[in-house]
Amino acid sequence: MKYIDESKVKIDQNEFLAVVLTTLSSKIAAKSLKMAQVAVDALEFAKKEDIQIIKKAGGSIDDIELINGVLIDKNVEVKSGAAKALILQFCISAPRTNLDSKIIINDYSLMEKFVREEREYVLNIIKRIKNTGATLLIIQKNIVRESCSDLALYFLNKIGISVINNVDRKDVEYISKFLGIAPVTDIDLLGVPIDVEIEKIHNMVCFKNVGYTIFVSGCDNLVLDEAERSLNDALCVVKCLKDEPYIVAGGGAIETGISNLLDQYTGPHSLLIKEIASGFLGMPHLLAHNAGLYSTEIISNLKKNIGINRHLGISLRTEFIADMVNDDDVVQPAAVSKSMITLAIETVQMLAKIDDILPAMH
Repeated sequence: MKYIDESKVKIDQNEFLAVVLTTLSSKIAAKSLKMAQVAVDALEFAKKEDIQIIKKAGGSIDDIELINGVLIDKNVEVKSGAAKALILQFCISAPRTNLDSKIIINDYSLMEKFVREEREYVLNIIKRIKNTGATLLIIQKNIVRESCSDLALYFLNKIGISVINNVDRKDVEYISKFLGIAPVTDIDLLGVPIDVEIEKIHNMVCFKNVGYTIFVSGCDNLVLDEAERSLNDALCVVKCLKDEPYIVAGGGAIETGISNLLDQYTGPHSLLIKEIASGFLGMPHLLAHNAGLYSTEIISNLKKNIGINRHLGISLRTEFIADMVNDDDVVQPAAVSKSMITLAIETVQMLAKIDDILPAMH
């Protein structure tokens, strides 16, 4: 850790982009400058856990967009502009019977009575909602019964109340957090609706100027999943840099430097320390091997010169060693290097404590 602290370089926000691009270089979004810029911009306005990510098939990865608002992935007819919204966690539909109950209808008059009572039940709920002045309802999805029946939708549309139906629970929690309104769990707990500004973006409902959403697009679901993983990595790197704005050289520079430092140790357990030093060279060897380089020669040169310049690493651009910070812009957050080394050592300690081996299944 001391070696990392001595090697790290402080950067400002304008230099975050280069670090994020290094993170994306091995992923499907390797050439997406826009994704890197969106990740940097998003965390300037909001915390990582407060950023909503919406994926939709169609278009390319470079169509990624940062939107100042909360999106609901529902293509419903709503009027753009000002609205008064309520979030409901109860159903606007006829109640279901208990599992051990049943309704017996054996003539036409009973059928007519059943339909009339269902209609009155739904209309009573709608009247109470109308009295609040709400013009938009966000209704949570219910797995037991219809969250909003066709009959209820018909009457709500007739009196000018728009409905966003079957919204997932996690989306309801996110929306209620940023709209500043608690979901209503019972008709008797109806309160005052909140003023919101609505518009349609990418055929989805957007609540403007509350929270931040990153809209990710791609040609199919496989690309979308990979793009989301790439974006998550980029956001994590930016978060690390905001918490600790220091970087270290990539290209195996830190690992090689630590290996050299451990090789100089001559105290007790020196044999063990030298094995650890050899382990740190695994990453530079793998990097050189994957690049099709002669790993033994290039790592030998790196070990000789790393003492002169701690920023030297394996450059895939020049296929030799180069200054990763000043020339190649291949860097990573210092916090990531510390975490990686700490976890590696702790994992080895955990395995070393295990005094038994479980036989593998053949």
